Amino acid sequence: MRIGFVGLGNMGVPMSGNLFRAGHQLIVYDADPVRARSFAQAHPGVVAAASLAEFAPAEVVVTMLPNGGVVREVYLGDGGSASGLAAVLQRGTIAVDMSSADPAGTRALGQALQPFG
Repeated sequence: MRIGFVGLGNMGVPMSGNLFRAGHQLIVYDADPVRARSFAQAHPGVVAAASLAEFAPAEVVVTMLPNGGVVREVYLGDGGSASGLAAVLQRGTIAVDMSSADPAGTRALGQALQPFG
């Protein structure tokens, strides 16, 4: 499975490492590009995305971010303008948010993502 993973912090690194060891194809992204490149170098075949636009082929996207505001910005872009991840993903891509996010904000984001289907 092609999995995009956004957020390579204290929890994201071991989680994406487990997905790699399970044999999935990974595309990784972090706000710190050095962190993403280091992860890819340590895991042959992993793609360190320079931008979220490289997530287009992902079948599943996992976010592991510090809060719901960051998750919303990743998916909808700065200011909610749909310039983020939602604009590049294929219809039917599964989004799994593992972030430290407020449940009400997550439900609101789900509603905002409905048009992207």
